[in-house]
Amino acid sequence: MPEVTAALSPRPEQFDRERTQVIRGLRGRRIPAVEAFGTALDGPTPEGLLPLWGPATGEWLIPPIGRGEIHRGREAPAVPDCGEPVDYGLTILDDGGPAGGRHHDERPTRGSSRSRAIWTLVDQVLSSGTNAVMSFVIAHSVSKSEFGAFAVAFAIFSLMIGFSKAVGTAPLGMKFSDVPPRVFRVAGAAGTGTALVIGLVCGVVTLAVGAAMGGSVGASLVAMGLVFPTLLLQDAWRQVFFAEGRPAAAAANDGIWAIVQFAAIYALIVRDVSTSWAMLLAWGGAAAVAAMLGVTQAGFKPAPSLVRQWVVEHRDVNGYMSAEYLTVQGAQQASTLLLGTLGAIDLVGALRGVQTLLGPTTILAVGIVSWAIPEFSRRKDLSAAARVRAAYALSAVIVAAGAAWGTIFLVLPTSIGHSLLGQTWEQTHDLLALSIVQQAGPAATVGPACMLYALGKAKLTFRANAVLAPQLVVYPIVGLEIGGGTGAVCGYILAFWVTVPIWFILVRRAAREVERDTAIALSGEPAGPAVQGRVPEHPTGTGNDQ
Repeated sequence: MPEVTAALSPRPEQFDRERTQVIRGLRGRRIPAVEAFGTALDGPTPEGLLPLWGPATGEWLIPPIGRGEIHRGREAPAVPDCGEPVDYGLTILDDGGPAGGRHHDERPTRGSSRSRAIWTLVDQVLSSGTNAVMSFVIAHSVSKSEFGAFAVAFAIFSLMIGFSKAVGTAPLGMKFSDVPPRVFRVAGAAGTGTALVIGLVCGVVTLAVGAAMGGSVGASLVAMGLVFPTLLLQDAWRQVFFAEGRPAAAAANDGIWAIVQFAAIYALIVRDVSTSWAMLLAWGGAAAVAAMLGVTQAGFKPAPSLVRQWVVEHRDVNGYMSAEYLTVQGAQQASTLLLGTLGAIDLVGALRGVQTLLGPTTILAVGIVSWAIPEFSRRKDLSAAARVRAAYALSAVIVAAGAAWGTIFLVLPTSIGHSLLGQTWEQTHDLLALSIVQQAGPAATVGPACMLYALGKAKLTFRANAVLAPQLVVYPIVGLEIGGGTGAVCGYILAFWVTVPIWFILVRRAAREVERDTAIALSGEPAGPAVQGRVPEHPTGTGNDQ
């Protein structure tokens, strides 16, 4: 095994990610003794999923996390080479892997940053646009009650897909956008496996609740329960391709999903099938086709058996991001429910109308986030000043686009407005100018949020959103009591804009901290008592930020 021996031979330099081929982001651990491998190994490596070469079998093994005592600063006892090759469907580390995988250590070129940005936006338009068109088609094909049942099921899906991203695939863009392909395949299998397990759990719960409820809503929930796993898995493949720098693959996957789902829904319509559960099955069935295509595109399969390891090892990311998502979503939903409870049902409808009109700005923002996090995560050479400037630039693009788009509807003739929103148009138009200012608040935080995520600082983004959440509940309600609908929107403006300076303060501090740590790592000087006995996880600090 001359190639393996050369690749794993001792080196005096600082920790080498290419040599160890591990999933990074965790505390350091000594590699087991050399007799465990039949070749020379030395130096610290992050604990986690550690591909090992078994000399007896010639296979790459992935041992479990629980390897016993952690040995710091000394060699570990010998470990017998008695493991069995673990097949997660991964084309791992050898040129004899199944077709479809990429078997090179070097990370292949994925095109320019501009082309990746364009393809990411194309994919986001495809994803959000097809969902919007599908909702419109179903609304015109079923009764009001059936569409209401569909809306309930779709709302549950919308909530859980954000949670799935936070727990399952968020670490990919933040920690693995620049690792060798063999490492990325293990991480991608774990991330998609986590999304699949979340989908299965959600599916079982939703199916059980739907079966107990009965009626059209119950039937829709049963249908959603059946397709939940494929829906979350399909979205997980999108996040994999974004993190890998292949947004064109994500766009192709969403394009296939769109074609299949519209063909299936059209087949139902021509057969006069007008039930929401059938439409949901067609939608989710198309997602299953796209999810299977994702396996072929990626070259590996999801690994549900790695879920526990993945979640535990990356709790510095998924723990904070899932809590952040649930906190903000909970605050927004609570605010809306309180407005409705206090008798402002028309206001809730008008605010929903505003969201519909300004929806393309949201699509742009989500597209920028999907592109920016992995893009800036792999840009290790950026200075702190450059990162802060990039944060300002990203926010400026979204704020300007939102203001320009909203202004179009401000000058729109009333007749066109009524054709879009019906009776809701009048109140929506009255609130539109203030709502543009309101939307600019969260848009202004997109830049610093992307940069903090790219630096692995999920703990800081959670803190910022924890400050925002109670204000989202309190200020609009107080504003409603003082000034009606206008006062409520002013309350939202205050809640969002109060936190904007906090985001830029946090990103400036984080960027300077990372720049300082990078300089220390490159100089070889000790980083201080807080990091003694730890391996430099990455010069950019994309590991544990706690």
